[in-house]
Amino acid sequence: MLCSSQYKSIERGNADVGYCLESTPDYRVRIFQKLQDVPADWETAQPAANIFLQRPYLSVVEAHPPKGYNFAYLIFYRNEQPVGVCYCQLLEFKTDGALREENTDTALSKAANFFKGFLIKKLSIKLLICGNALLTGEHGFYFKEGISSEKQFALIADAMNTVREYYAEKGEKLRGFFIKDFPADRLKACGEFEKRDFHRVHFQPNMVMDIPVEWKTYDDYMAAFSSKYRTRARRAFKKGGDFVKREMTKEHIRAEQKRIFELYQGIEKGAGFSFAHLNPGYFCGLKDALGPDFSLTGYWLDDKLVGFYTTIKNGKELEAHFIGFESQLNRTHQIYLNMLYDMVAQGIEKGAEHIVFARTASEIKSSVGAVAEEMYCYTRHHHDLPNRFVPKIFSYLTPTEEWTPRNPFN
Repeated sequence: MLCSSQYKSIERGNADVGYCLESTPDYRVRIFQKLQDVPADWETAQPAANIFLQRPYLSVVEAHPPKGYNFAYLIFYRNEQPVGVCYCQLLEFKTDGALREENTDTALSKAANFFKGFLIKKLSIKLLICGNALLTGEHGFYFKEGISSEKQFALIADAMNTVREYYAEKGEKLRGFFIKDFPADRLKACGEFEKRDFHRVHFQPNMVMDIPVEWKTYDDYMAAFSSKYRTRARRAFKKGGDFVKREMTKEHIRAEQKRIFELYQGIEKGAGFSFAHLNPGYFCGLKDALGPDFSLTGYWLDDKLVGFYTTIKNGKELEAHFIGFESQLNRTHQIYLNMLYDMVAQGIEKGAEHIVFARTASEIKSSVGAVAEEMYCYTRHHHDLPNRFVPKIFSYLTPTEEWTPRNPFN
C-alpha cells in the first residue's frame, strides 16, 4: 500500500506519524529519539541472531553513551507491517587536529602536513552514523527476508535524508552521513548508495577467525599450530605466567570501574583518531544487561589490576570488544598476545563458530589465526561542494597500518 497523505510529513512530537520514503513510496519509516518510546514493533522486525540490534544492548549504549552521542531508532513499515529496523548515532564530529601525517622531512610534505592540519582542525559537522561506532561490522540495520539487498540499501539511503529532515524541524542541522560497515561481497548492492552521491571509503580490515568444528578444546587449537608458532605461544605463556586471571562479576566490575577505565584510556590515547570515547559506566551496564553473554576478564600482577579484555557472545560469534592494559607489560609479559590466546580459548569454550577481533593490530591478530576481511563504509556531505572533498578528508584521518599476514597453521 502506498503511503497516504497523512505520512507526507511528521508532526512535531507525534511518533505515531511516519514518513514516506523518497524513492520507495510503498514503505514508510517511524523515527524515535529515545528507546523507551520505541514500540514492540522493533522486536517484531529485529534480527533474532544479532544482539547488537536488540533492546538490552541498545539500552546500555543509550544509558551510558559515548561523549557527545545521541541516537535515532527507525522502524520501517510495508502494508502497515514492521519489516525492518535501523539504528543511528548522532554526534558533533570534531577531529581536533587528529590526522595522519606523511613520514618525511621534505619541504613539500611539511607544507602538505601544515595544510592538512589547518583543514582538519577546522572540521566540525553534525554527523549521522547508520551503525555503531563502538563495533566493527554490519550492525546498523536489518530487514526481514524477501527484501533484496538493493532495496534495503535504497531504503537506508532514503531514510538518512528523512532523519535529516526530521531533525531540521527540531532546529538541528545534520550535515554529514556515514553508513558502516560492508564486506566486499556486498559492494554490488552498495551501488544504491553511490547513486545517491555517497562516497565509498576503505578502512582497516576486520580480523576474523573461524573455529573448526573439530576444535573441542584449547589443546586442539594448539595442536593445529605449526611448530614455529607453537613455540612462540609457549614463550608468551611463560612470560605471562605471573598473571592471575579471572572473569569478573558485576560487583567486581563495579568496584574496579575507575581502574578499568584508566586502563582503557591508556590504550585509547595511543590509538590515534577515534569516533567514540567510552562512558565510564559502559562495562557495568553491559554486565547488568547481558549477563553471561558479556565477559570482562581481569589480569592481576602483584595484587594490582594491570589489564583486562572484554567479549560479547553474539549468536555464533564471539566479539572481542574493548581492552586495556599497562603498556610496559607488553614488552615484559606479552600481555596483549596472551589476551588474544585467551580470547580464542574462550571462543572455543563457548562454542563460537567465529571470533571477531575487529580492526587494528592486524599482524599480531593474524598470528593467532585471524584472517583479514576488507570492510567499506559510505559517506556523504549534505551539500554538493564540500561533498567533493569527503574522500580526501577521510584519507587524511584514516590510520595506515603496514603489516604482513601470518598463518600459524602452516
